[in-house]
Amino acid sequence: MRSKGTPYKDIYTTLCKKVYTGSIAAIRQFIAKEKRLQRDLKDYDAISSTEIIERIWLLKLLYRPLEKVKALTHEQVKNVVQKYPLLGKLHHLVWYFKEILLSRKEDSLQAWITEAESLELSELTSFLNGIKRI
Repeated sequence: MRSKGTPYKDIYTTLCKKVYTGSIAAIRQFIAKEKRLQRDLKDYDAISSTEIIERIWLLKLLYRPLEKVKALTHEQVKNVVQKYPLLGKLHHLVWYFKEILLSRKEDSLQAWITEAESLELSELTSFLNGIKRI
């Protein structure tokens, strides 16, 4: 309906007939977001085969196990990590660090620091330097 230029009010009316209980403002917000995403993806050749995963869901993986992030599947995460391998390495580092803290295995900390340094990320350098000073 959006691609045919149907007005928001008509989209809202049609959706309400199909048990939609949200507001027209939510529809406007959703469509505006979709337009932004399409504009951002216009440089890609395969837009139709590109799945859009919101950043917030990937960030939640830093705090929760995948099973608790209902918006993501194992397959989606696998595809994201395949396309962005650094994300997978960072995810591993965060969870490894949590494991070290919770288990209080101080002897594992040096191995974690070495692994984190191997990524050569300036964003981690200050954090790693702080840990080394302790």
